[in-house]
Amino acid sequence: MYKLNQYEYKKVEDIFKELAFNIVIKSVIDGNTPGEIYVDNKDNPKTALVWDMMSELLVEGESNNDEFNKEINRLLIEELKPRAAKRYIPCFDFYYSKELENKLHVLLPQENCIRIDRSVYKFEKLKIDWRDLIPEDCNMAIIDKKLLERTDLKHIDGVKGWINSFWHSEDDLISKGIGYCLIKDGIVVSWCLSVFVSDKNFEFGLETVEQYRGNSYGKLTAAACMEYCTHNNIIPFWQCNKDNIPSNKVAESIGFEKDFQYYLENFRF
Repeated sequence: MYKLNQYEYKKVEDIFKELAFNIVIKSVIDGNTPGEIYVDNKDNPKTALVWDMMSELLVEGESNNDEFNKEINRLLIEELKPRAAKRYIPCFDFYYSKELENKLHVLLPQENCIRIDRSVYKFEKLKIDWRDLIPEDCNMAIIDKKLLERTDLKHIDGVKGWINSFWHSEDDLISKGIGYCLIKDGIVVSWCLSVFVSDKNFEFGLETVEQYRGNSYGKLTAAACMEYCTHNNIIPFWQCNKDNIPSNKVAESIGFEKDFQYYLENFRF
């Protein structure tokens, strides 16, 4: 097993064809997302693993390399899992190609894994005008340097935490991505931002503070991001677990349509 340097990441681009709908792969390769890439052969890789330094692990390539498959298992257990646990990451979401499905018993410790059904959405057309629906005591704010420097906003640290989990820095999000916050009485109640970016392809994540859920705040914040995409020729991507009913409802309410479903393995520590 070999760990690639950043300048070598493009070597694995052609390997990830089946899983390419996961923008995180190209986002890591492009250097927008912090990540590590491991391969079976440094000069001519046939199988590769991408880790986004958070919970996403994606493997694709030839399935008959049993030695490398065992090395992935060892890497997961002995190196990546302890590093993730130190950062309070509770699990890995393990994405794999169909060719590698029959090797899961080698790749993963089966006793701690459960299969998760994921829904992938494609954006059709923005269905709502968030300006018409926003409550009078709320305002929508773009995530920029000025907003992030405010010390009077409750939960702004949550926004910063998200940014620094998915991006190299806050400046990177501001210059390469997009995000919006919904603010109510000096409290950031919801935020939506591009978590993975490659060229004009933006995958989004959404969070609403627990005590403010059920008020359509997330829908409004996500709609603001989709409006930005529409005006700037950006292709938005959205995916979530099938049983994450609120996320599915938000996606469908603002203009996404379900494209397909797939499985991943959730490996809990």
